[in-house]
Amino acid sequence: MVIDARHMSDLMDVRSYRGGNVDSDHYLVIARMRAQISNIKKIRGERIRKFCISKLQDENMINMYAKRLEESLKQFPCSGGETVQEEWDTCKSTIQQVAEEVLGRQVSRQRNKWFDKDCERATKEKNEAYLIMQQQHGTRNKVLRYQEKKKRRKYTRKESENGKRNS
Repeated sequence: MVIDARHMSDLMDVRSYRGGNVDSDHYLVIARMRAQISNIKKIRGERIRKFCISKLQDENMINMYAKRLEESLKQFPCSGGETVQEEWDTCKSTIQQVAEEVLGRQVSRQRNKWFDKDCERATKEKNEAYLIMQQQHGTRNKVLRYQEKKKRRKYTRKESENGKRNS
């Protein structure tokens, strides 16, 4: 049995059966293979930013939040909806509005210091090339362009990491 090296880990068991009657001068070969699902890139939605609850450590902020929440709940009462789901949605949106006004959202911190504007641009170009390649069934030029963008992104990342280490 001939198999590509990248699929070798998918091969679980291979056996030849000499007595198998397949009306041929070859031996019957049976292979058990692990089926793997394609790893297609998933398109993700926008990440929801968390509320800045650290502001609730301050007593004045707690009082302001409680006061505004109470006012808003009096203005838009949670009860009175046709279903429980409608009442919950009203209550939830009121609480989220008050939290947005009083507390605000957390500022997302940058996880990787090496990931700068150059890396972001290279990643964006690579992703655009990937989408074009996928949409047009991967003509040779499109595949080569995607591979070029992928290499450029890796090079940009290594260059950024080395620059951060040296400084």
